Amino acid sequence: MVYRAIDTRLNRDVALKILPADLIADAARRARFVQEARAASALEHPNIAVIHEIDDAGGVSFIAMELIRGEKLSVVVGRGAPAPARALELAIEIAEGLARAHDKSIVHRDLKPANVMLTEDGHAKIIDFGLAKLVDALEMLSGDSGGETIVKAETDPGMVLGTVSYMSPEQARDGKVDHRSDVFSFGVLLHEMLAGRPPFKGHTGLDTMHAILHDPVPPLPSLGGSVPVEAIRDVQRILEKCLAKEPGERYQGMRDVVVDLRAARRRLESTSTSPIASVSGRMTTRQGFMRAQQYVYYGMFLIALAVAAIGGLQSRWKKPAVPAAAAGDKPSVAVLYFENNTGNPQLDWLRTGLTDMMVTDLSQSPDLEVLGTDRLVQILTDMRHQDDRVLAFDTVQEIAKRAGVKSVILGSYVKAGETIRINLKLQKAATGHIVTAERVDAAGEANLFPTMDDLTRRVKAKVVLPGRFDPSKGVIDSPMTMSTTTGSSIDRDLKDVTTSSIEAYRFYAEGIRLHERFREVEAIPWLEKAVQIDPDFALALIKLAVAHSNVGHSNERDAYA
Repeated sequence: MVYRAIDTRLNRDVALKILPADLIADAARRARFVQEARAASALEHPNIAVIHEIDDAGGVSFIAMELIRGEKLSVVVGRGAPAPARALELAIEIAEGLARAHDKSIVHRDLKPANVMLTEDGHAKIIDFGLAKLVDALEMLSGDSGGETIVKAETDPGMVLGTVSYMSPEQARDGKVDHRSDVFSFGVLLHEMLAGRPPFKGHTGLDTMHAILHDPVPPLPSLGGSVPVEAIRDVQRILEKCLAKEPGERYQGMRDVVVDLRAARRRLESTSTSPIASVSGRMTTRQGFMRAQQYVYYGMFLIALAVAAIGGLQSRWKKPAVPAAAAGDKPSVAVLYFENNTGNPQLDWLRTGLTDMMVTDLSQSPDLEVLGTDRLVQILTDMRHQDDRVLAFDTVQEIAKRAGVKSVILGSYVKAGETIRINLKLQKAATGHIVTAERVDAAGEANLFPTMDDLTRRVKAKVVLPGRFDPSKGVIDSPMTMSTTTGSSIDRDLKDVTTSSIEAYRFYAEGIRLHERFREVEAIPWLEKAVQIDPDFALALIKLAVAHSNVGHSNERDAYA
């Protein structure tokens, strides 16, 4: 039995699990239980539910655990298999949680969709970690055998059969169980997320156990026309290795599973049909649909931006002084999130805001490859660093490696009175060599746009190929350039390509911070405030349409698209 309760000492909500009295009536069993539960409570990982304490009151023993607002994975799968990209994302999170537990010599023994919660933010958390093992261990100490469990499955299949479906062969044989048993159970769970059903299942508990012990791993279905055969083969190989009958033939550690899952996801992303085509295909996950929608909307926005920029040029042919850079010779840069050194959480919006301003400004240059903020968020999330306030240099290097960029921009800001001082370093990702360090002061939030325009022009002068950018004019010399007498520039001010209202931009920045974490319901009011202030704020309209799409608001999506 599980109850929602209040921890009066720390004034927090908790989940209270009442333990069956017969399992802990014996003093030796209770001591073993407490020892193992304390070990499980030491686990700290974003994908593992926290155990707060083990105690008793009035003769009732209980465990106080983290209260998770969301729904069980079993409920989600019961509505239908998630889209493959979403299933792999969840599988990676679950595998990472298992890996951390195995590092601490903690084995779950009862991993199944009912023991995985999906938070309101869409992340996976393994629940009853250690507890399932402990209860099972106590049952074994009390003389309950695997055979009795089978009998229970026969007499009341609805009660135990679900657990039987996720047993490893060694569990079914009542053999020695270690972390590789969790690897098998994980394989069953992964198969169910992708195919909508466990790989081994019979009419009775005995039939299911026979299938676990003897049947081969069934092939995955097609997973929809948008999923390439190569990606299906990758996942099938992972499943077959997880579900090997002998423990020695499986993955020997969950971290190896994580590596292969990440590779499979990259294959899925890189070889699937184009995002625009996928909008009308089988893309049902929030992340996948969001990414597809953003490619469409951003493509439209960038085309409009390019047309506006080119339309403002009175260009003519002239002999180039410097040959154009080949695509592979283009400088590339990632703008990492700015650090808030003000000590004021109310100014956290600038972490997202300043980063987005600089990316928008830099992206106007055709001779510079800039990492988009969506891809940055994806990389940080994959690396489990999405909420880090400060990044170590080795982490920065790994981000650059995954992004395929040669340079990184690291920034911070402080505030004295109304003045906001922005510090920035442009450095080589491979060596950490600082190419340039810049500092600018904005006289209040109202002057952030021109200040960031100035800062970005300084950066371009250092990162774009030497001799090709004039920061005083914002002009890049290329085979087709503007007349030197027109003063025109492809480097447009932020207020001209985003919004003239810094207040609207602040609401926009708050909204996209939440949107990037898939907290769409919270993001929508911020984005709506932005477009209320500036109805022509294209970027905010795009994000708002996508956010409404992700929560199924088709009418609102169409209104803002």
